Amino acid sequence: MATEKRIKILSEAEIDELYSAPVFNESDQRFFFTLNDAESDACRRIRSRQHTCVFVLLLGYFKSKPVPIVPKYGQIKSDLKFVTSTILQGQGLRPFNLSQRDKDRLFTRIFSLLKHVQWKEQDHLPVLADALLEQAASWAAPRALFDAAIEYLAYQRIAIPAYSTLQNIISQVLNQHQQALHDQVKVASSVGLTVMLDDLVSGAVLRCSSCGKVPATSSVPNSRKSWLRTTLYSPGWPM
Repeated sequence: MATEKRIKILSEAEIDELYSAPVFNESDQRFFFTLNDAESDACRRIRSRQHTCVFVLLLGYFKSKPVPIVPKYGQIKSDLKFVTSTILQGQGLRPFNLSQRDKDRLFTRIFSLLKHVQWKEQDHLPVLADALLEQAASWAAPRALFDAAIEYLAYQRIAIPAYSTLQNIISQVLNQHQQALHDQVKVASSVGLTVMLDDLVSGAVLRCSSCGKVPATSSVPNSRKSWLRTTLYSPGWPM
């Protein structure tokens, strides 16, 4: 699905808040970066000091929100300085880049420690979509479905996937929900009502049951016909 056609759910500021590194004050740093015994033991098993420092950093970020964040060096200098000097009590680090393989290894350790799993579309998309379809029966607003998705992922201890992934899932759920409503209306409509509506939207002549007069087809505005045709007969109702 092209980016410009994806459903808009969050503002740019909300997207940035969710998927960017959190902004910690000193109290936050002490709370999220301080290690328990299991986390300290995991650090000792990492040979590279550079990787150890990044591990503590990413672990703290994931504790604050379950999103696999890998920020740029310039965004984390303050937090990295706190980790190297206060938590691991050593020298600072120069700017660096991690390979994707190293990032994957660090997050594997983080998921294991915090008892989370990485998002896997083949495993998690079907069950998440089913849960959102149930939610849509009560409230089919995109933001309500997004919040429900985040709540479901948190409860199942699944790392939050990319925003575009959630956009696509919610778009699919809304389409399925709207198609189901459309099918229900078709089934519930009597044959006579269906014929009448077909005649109405096609511009056929109708006779008024109360006066017996035959109104001109022009009495049904084109805009109204278009709305009826769209609402009653298109698979995707307008949101």
